[in-house]
Amino acid sequence: MAEKQGMSDPSPLVEPLPVLGAVGGAPGGASLRVDGHRLGPRVVLHSFRILLLVGILLVLRWQHQKQVRRQLAQERAPAISLAEIQQMEKAAASLSPWSASGMLEILDASGKPIGTLIHTRGESSEIIGYIGPTEVLLLLDGDQKIAAVRIYRSADTLEHVKALEQDRFFLNSWNGLSWEEAASRSEIDTVSGATLTSLAVIQSVRSRLGQSMPSFKFPDEVDWTEIQQVFPNAEVHGHGNGKEDALWHQVLDGDGNPVGYYLRSSPVADAVNGYQGPTDFLTFFDPQGRYLQTVIRSSYDNQEPEPFVDYVREEEYFLIDRFAGLTREQLVQLEEADVEGVSGATMTSSGLIRALQQVCQRSLEEKVSDSTEEISGLSFGSRDIGLLIVLAGGFLSAFTKIRHSRKFRFLFLVALVTYLGFLNGDILSQTVLVGWTRHGAPWHLAPGLVCLSLAALLVPILTGRNLYCQSVCPFGAAQQLVGKIKKKKWKMPAWLRRVCRRGPAILLVSILAVSMLGMEVNLAAWEPFDAFRFRIAGLATLSIAIGGLLFSIFVPMAYCRFGCPTGAVLEYLRMHGKSDRFGLRDALAAGMLAASVLFFLLN
Repeated sequence: MAEKQGMSDPSPLVEPLPVLGAVGGAPGGASLRVDGHRLGPRVVLHSFRILLLVGILLVLRWQHQKQVRRQLAQERAPAISLAEIQQMEKAAASLSPWSASGMLEILDASGKPIGTLIHTRGESSEIIGYIGPTEVLLLLDGDQKIAAVRIYRSADTLEHVKALEQDRFFLNSWNGLSWEEAASRSEIDTVSGATLTSLAVIQSVRSRLGQSMPSFKFPDEVDWTEIQQVFPNAEVHGHGNGKEDALWHQVLDGDGNPVGYYLRSSPVADAVNGYQGPTDFLTFFDPQGRYLQTVIRSSYDNQEPEPFVDYVREEEYFLIDRFAGLTREQLVQLEEADVEGVSGATMTSSGLIRALQQVCQRSLEEKVSDSTEEISGLSFGSRDIGLLIVLAGGFLSAFTKIRHSRKFRFLFLVALVTYLGFLNGDILSQTVLVGWTRHGAPWHLAPGLVCLSLAALLVPILTGRNLYCQSVCPFGAAQQLVGKIKKKKWKMPAWLRRVCRRGPAILLVSILAVSMLGMEVNLAAWEPFDAFRFRIAGLATLSIAIGGLLFSIFVPMAYCRFGCPTGAVLEYLRMHGKSDRFGLRDALAAGMLAASVLFFLLN
């Protein structure tokens, strides 16, 4: 692996930009040259290197997807034990099977439901935090209020997840909220040092609760034919306010004109019992929101030999005429004593009225915050703007004459360490590259970091300058600053320097191996960058960071040159005067790709 030039090395700062020009070359035309070298062979070789890297990343992603498919085939739902549930709900005695909607009921010793457990697997799989998605479990108590939120599994770094779990307020901030309140909540503080992981959890919870709450008692979805029995010309039915968690469903004809609305009692009124249990029904309204009729779907009251629900179902006056023309507001204001029940099924009809009033009231209170859209949509926040400012400073430092100003260089180095390192913390690393390769880049949550990473990868290819390592990396800046402590440096023996230069290559091979094998290894512990988040950093990360800085006092940019796998990748992509020959790095990269493909095909 070629030695990476450090930020303190003046040569990359004053090296002229590659100049493309037409000079004498092949017969009948001119050949392009860069710094006096023929460009053609170099472009071919460099394109080959880029293809090698892309190939390795693609195979790594395919292997991860294969592992995920295998895991999903073996584990249809989270493997939660009763003991784990009892840590959140002490009275839990047994659990129902997971439903198709991703929920299970928690039962006490008498078999009575006392809570509901929900997981966010489907909704969270596409929500990338720092390097990957995070699955969350939500415990609802008997009143359908959130009692606990726990992280079940996360692809983010151990340090980030640990920071969330140890925070006193973050996971408990949902406690006491109803399904709708949690889905629409906008004011949630993130955890310092784990902002992107926090945002991923927040969005996963909102996405999961952003749908109408499914029902254990009445799991059958509304069939289209049920709507057309009341609205024969109906073609489309959706949600009245355009939100996924709306209870107020709008029905349209083939031309897109509204023909009416409907409400479903379940699951909002599943706890409202008639004689023996709750009833699931649809209530229809005209385009002006006035009551038309109620259609009973199924019920726990309809038990032989007393089919009370049938009595209500057959009573046209009660289901159609009695409430005709009333709005939701008027239905809510009705007094139960003023409504005559169906003879022979008084308790069943009374339960139906109470359920209707409850679902009408809930639909009127329904206010969905736009904050979910703000998080799920592409949004540049202050941290993203700060990253773009840092990136602009890096371009100035690398490509303009201001790089010759010692004052600017010093102030910019301090800014990199202070802001990008300790305050922002969004740093390019192997953890990030591997995580994004597996799960995708967090375009929505961290557009600034994605832009910084793209610049770090593309600028060496297009300009021949290792922009990130030379002018942006906060740990490189820290090495340059501590390097000023001792003027006279230690001259490493040639043999030792040759051995140390193999360090990044060994790390890259190891990272690829553990990633292809799907091993649960914390790659953040192999690099020093999380040390800037010293409150959550692990011992290994802190040791590498402190050791790298101490070594840099005696050997310029020691970690960059002899330990950084991320810098080695960026340097491999850089087109420069000595990159026009096939070398050991190319053989190693080709071997890594071949081994990855072979492993993928055989496993």
